[in-house]
Amino acid sequence: MSPADGCETTGEEVLRRSVLPCLLDIGAAMLGAGADVRHVERMLDKLGRAYGARRMDVFVITTLMVVTITLPSEREHTLSRRVDSIAATDYTKLQALDRLCSGCCREPLPADELHRRFRTIADGRQGDGRLFAGGVLAIAAFAVFFGGSWVDALAAALVGVFVCYTMKCWRPFFPNYLIYNFTAALASGLIIGAAGLLVPGLQSSVIIIGVIMILIPGIPITNAIRDLIAGDTLTGIMRLVESLLWALALALGFVVALMVVGWVG
Repeated sequence: MSPADGCETTGEEVLRRSVLPCLLDIGAAMLGAGADVRHVERMLDKLGRAYGARRMDVFVITTLMVVTITLPSEREHTLSRRVDSIAATDYTKLQALDRLCSGCCREPLPADELHRRFRTIADGRQGDGRLFAGGVLAIAAFAVFFGGSWVDALAAALVGVFVCYTMKCWRPFFPNYLIYNFTAALASGLIIGAAGLLVPGLQSSVIIIGVIMILIPGIPITNAIRDLIAGDTLTGIMRLVESLLWALALALGFVVALMVVGWVG
């Protein structure tokens, strides 16, 4: 074997053993951050070719990625990855991943540097201040928008603190959004109902609407419709059914809470 062949073999080993697993990590992180499957497939295809692959066959749905890479020697290697769907939408992280991928497509980084930069982005978390400020302002604003008074807005803001707390501290312990949405809606509904009994004139309905507006899976439903329009029928149907089940769990949680408050009151 010539030295050139040895270098080529070494490059293929790096591509197969180091780069390809990192590409799947990037794809899973992009899906969890809110990317559509077509974008992930296209980005992984470009990255693989930038690192020397002769061909990339990428199949992505919401819970699974399968990538087959054809090496310069015509050998093929396949990896699959189960995607955890509990991750929360984070377009800031998605934008950072897009910048990393675009930069690597223009000028590929060494495998260890690519992995290091990916871990830096993946381990970054949204600040608690932004989460609580956004949630409180959103719930209070929706309460006023739907006809509530400033007293209702203040009560909604206090409930918003609790809802954001559940997003931060409760959600990681639930196996899926279905159970989390039901539990968060039930707990929030009981708090709002109790406040309505204790504070005369408080409009519980507008506060509940405000909570629903930040818990309703609007982005997943939008992504499902986008996938269906783009021709990714399987992914679109999966996302749509999952999103509707999340919304149903949310509605059931508030219904049960209102029934309990009605019996007590």
